[in-house]
Amino acid sequence: GHHRWHYITGGEIDSSPTWYKGRLLFGSADGNVYCLDAESGKLAWRFQAANERTIVSYGQLASTWPIHGSVLAMDDEVFFTAGTSSYLGGGLLYYRLDIQTGKMINRSVITYIDPKTEEYIGTQ
Repeated sequence: GHHRWHYITGGEIDSSPTWYKGRLLFGSADGNVYCLDAESGKLAWRFQAANERTIVSYGQLASTWPIHGSVLAMDDEVFFTAGTSSYLGGGLLYYRLDIQTGKMINRSVITYIDPKTEEYIGTQ
């Protein structure tokens, strides 16, 4: 029951980290996903999901594309979403990253608003 190490991010962390093959993965309200070595706490890589614009949320600075919830790790890939709503601000960004390097494999937008008409298009 004692701290072995600590790591400070630029925003709130609202979910437990995901442990995968000796690494800890988690998102932050600062709009980044972090990958740390579980033993030492040293940063392996950091991935910024979108722009660096910030807003005030509950009295603290946060990214306009925060990473809420857990980060999924499977088959040496990392999966997560960034953003606050599929109906606002351009939707949610869905990412797949390489777990070793943090490099983006794929990015998709999840939205239910037609970008041309700005009308709700329903669930798909």
